[in-house]
Amino acid sequence: MSFDSLADAADASVATATPPTPSTPSTPSTPTAGSDGSTATQGNTLSGIEAAGDVSVENSIFNGDVYHIMEAQRRTLVRQFSFSDGRVVTETEERWAVEYFAGMEGEAATLVRHLEEQRVLLLTAEPGARKVTAATHLALQLRQRGLCSQRPMVIDAVDRHVRVDVRRLPLKHDQLKDRVVIFRHALSRGNPDMTEAFARTDSPGWSQLADWLRERNAYLVFTATPTETEQFRDVRALHGVRRPLPPHTPQVRAARLHGHLDALGERAPAAAESLQALRGLSEGLVGRFDFAPQLADFVDFYVDLGQPALGLDEALALFQDADKRLLHDLDDDFEGWSFGFALALAQCTPEAGGVAWVDFDRLYRHLRRWLRRDLQIAGGTAPDEVAEPSEVRLQLSDDSLLTRSRARVRKDPATLADRVQFCDGRPPQAFWGILLDRHRRVLTAIIPRLRELAERPDQDGPSMSVLAAQIIGRIGEIDYERVVVPMMERWATLANGRHRGLIGAMLEGVLGSGDARYRARCLQYLRSMHASGTGARGNARLESAIAAYSWVGYYDFALAMRELYGIVRAQLVPMIEDAARMSRLAARIQRDIERAAGDGDDDVVRAAREVLRDLVDRIYAGRGGVFLGVQFALVSLCGTHGVAPVLRELREWIARGGASTGVLVALMFMHESGIANQLRDERTEFPRGEGLPPVSCGQFVRALANGDEDVRQAVRFLGDLYDSVTWPWAAETLVRRHFRERLQAHLLEWVREALAIPELAAPIRTLVEQLARTHEGKMREMISQVVNGGEFRRKPEMKAFAASLHL
Repeated sequence: MSFDSLADAADASVATATPPTPSTPSTPSTPTAGSDGSTATQGNTLSGIEAAGDVSVENSIFNGDVYHIMEAQRRTLVRQFSFSDGRVVTETEERWAVEYFAGMEGEAATLVRHLEEQRVLLLTAEPGARKVTAATHLALQLRQRGLCSQRPMVIDAVDRHVRVDVRRLPLKHDQLKDRVVIFRHALSRGNPDMTEAFARTDSPGWSQLADWLRERNAYLVFTATPTETEQFRDVRALHGVRRPLPPHTPQVRAARLHGHLDALGERAPAAAESLQALRGLSEGLVGRFDFAPQLADFVDFYVDLGQPALGLDEALALFQDADKRLLHDLDDDFEGWSFGFALALAQCTPEAGGVAWVDFDRLYRHLRRWLRRDLQIAGGTAPDEVAEPSEVRLQLSDDSLLTRSRARVRKDPATLADRVQFCDGRPPQAFWGILLDRHRRVLTAIIPRLRELAERPDQDGPSMSVLAAQIIGRIGEIDYERVVVPMMERWATLANGRHRGLIGAMLEGVLGSGDARYRARCLQYLRSMHASGTGARGNARLESAIAAYSWVGYYDFALAMRELYGIVRAQLVPMIEDAARMSRLAARIQRDIERAAGDGDDDVVRAAREVLRDLVDRIYAGRGGVFLGVQFALVSLCGTHGVAPVLRELREWIARGGASTGVLVALMFMHESGIANQLRDERTEFPRGEGLPPVSCGQFVRALANGDEDVRQAVRFLGDLYDSVTWPWAAETLVRRHFRERLQAHLLEWVREALAIPELAAPIRTLVEQLARTHEGKMREMISQVVNGGEFRRKPEMKAFAASLHL
């Protein structure tokens, strides 16, 4: 047969191939090797997807655009908890704490006794109670009694990207020794490790933690609100750890109220009228608050408000509704109002906890300009006015705007960036409700400007584009069909493709809405983008939806994995199954190549190779971007939810989709730029002794430290991949060998990384031993080849590791 005939046969075979019904798992193809000894000729080969993928995604969303950059930045934030994030309490703070329990010494003694016995305290109280100040008082009492010698350390709210092993903190961090460590707002940022520790630790687990703390003369205090701890109401083991902060007695509250009023009278004589009004209201005030610091906050607010004629109920309503209060206070102050308005706009995602100052300042400047230009809102000094030097200094200072907007700036311990947020630290969700109800004209006026900001190239990075898209998603609650839908279609189909990643950012803003119907409608439309459509436009919408699910999955992991599986089953598994239909033809071409090479006919060899490449391109046509898009999304979800949950879901994919799906997942995991290598490149640092540089490992190895269940998930996942690839009709010898070699190389690398970190030595040993036993011991021979290889014989630590294994 001539090669022209083979090419014609390939055309006919591809044209007539009909994908099987998705609900019926089919047997994977039998690949053959390429002319150069590679496995690039089949739909289920490793190098084939790389070759096809390089071509098909060259100008797509997954090649360095907003999506890829932001996902890379987001994943780098996933890191190991470090005590460098905290700060040691100062002497001044300790002096303030001395008086917290004045007049309530018995209540303080009860909490101190609890800490001495249990070593762990979950201290709950409403916002404004100064829980950290109370905890500092308890720490001071312990130190004065000689029960510890170091000043306490405060750790601000731990972000959900930070991995913290609560139950093993004493074993991992020397900084914990001989002191009280206070985790402020422990549950406010949705950190999954914190939540899991309180939800799943049983009584023996808390006792074990207490023993480890006792050995190190250490104590842990976690502060939270009753609302945050309500989720643990039925967790009986937590009852021995959780204690409410006792309210100040009426006598203590009254005494401190009068003391605060007297101090303000000396410092602010101009506020005499407001102070006099407060003295008249003092009896009613004492009964309205449980804690003296809450009273002091209200007094400060009332004095700043400067409206002594305001009734107590009205003043309390403004004080307790911080969002309504901000609008009330700044109605006649354009600079202050736009500052607060911009800060609320920027905090539009479900777990907003402030915004980077640089991004916020840019947004604030844009917003002022937009309002003046589009709504003719005047503000600031008129052009013909000459400001006094003191006014210039005031305008150049951030302090005035921060004070008027009741905002503050803090250093983010993870990124070392300044972040600005409202003083109470809460996301301004109620404020958003007021904006959407009373300020539609302003919000709709800035949508075109936000779109321009999102779409324009930013030489300083994509963060402003992403922020603008998030805000549009939150504003879209005004009119889903006229705001969100057109933006999704526009960004999905713009010619250069670089804006497709903005759809996911916009959906983050959508998910920040409190309207469940709005959220559901937007997610339903996202589903329609990958459920229908053909051609270039259909591919663009499909790739955009894949990218968006990595953002949506940050908040709804189950939904993202479910939708990604549907895409894989509909779009990629048929690619593997089509390769099976082509394997006979490819095998014939391969035999002709070998025969021609033996005859020395180089022209025939080159022609045959071209036919093979064309065959691969036909199999992969239009699917390289989908393949890599799903892969990027899975790596992103590994970063935001952990490796083990993703592996668990991928095992479900294989169980539901059969061996074809398993081969596809193996491709994603093992190919040269696959999930395993990307997880390797996402490094987590582990501190060593004083003065020594930290050591690091990839995320796959890091996940082994989470416990036996995570190790078991990794073992079962790798076993399922091995089963799929070695299924009788899944792959020929060269493909199986390629997969085995990749897996062996990764295993060697995982062992090498883990042995550099003492706490990972035991988990990696368990992984290797269980891999040799899982799935009826099918991988035992392969594992033995690795641990008996050259590096395990040359390096003492590797040799000792191999000797300790029980295979």
